[in-house]
Amino acid sequence: MRYEIAQVNQDTAVTLQQAKKHCRIVTDDEDDNLRLYIRTAENYILRRRNLALKPTTFKVYIEKEDEGKTELVLPVCPVISIDGAYTFASGQPSKLQGSFTAGDVLTVVAGFDEVPSDLQAAVLLYTSERYENRELNSVVSLNEVPKAFSDLIYHWGFSN
Repeated sequence: MRYEIAQVNQDTAVTLQQAKKHCRIVTDDEDDNLRLYIRTAENYILRRRNLALKPTTFKVYIEKEDEGKTELVLPVCPVISIDGAYTFASGQPSKLQGSFTAGDVLTVVAGFDEVPSDLQAAVLLYTSERYENRELNSVVSLNEVPKAFSDLIYHWGFSN
């Protein structure tokens, strides 16, 4: 089963003002960069933990290896709603129950109405780390993720 984002939620887990305060920025000069880093943090959490922070609409594609199964683990969580004649158990991961046919495309909305504080803290940590180290050019430095960030997201979502 694979997915793609069908409709991006323009809201973010933290506001620009929260990020500016966290980074101790008082001017508007870095607003575009901070918005980019906030989105980057949210995308990282989605890719690493299959966790949507704000309600987001996804297209989920049922593939050949899923056909005939009666229960599937959805590739994103936490699920808010799903179209079609399926039932789901919300959680991390969210499980879908029904009869599946290869080629079916489901519309799934996943995310939090209120992003938990530890996930907001993770986004702020990631944002500030990327902002502070934006000019590093070492491959090792660019690929490192702060341990505190990883610790905050570890108990949320799931990894494949």
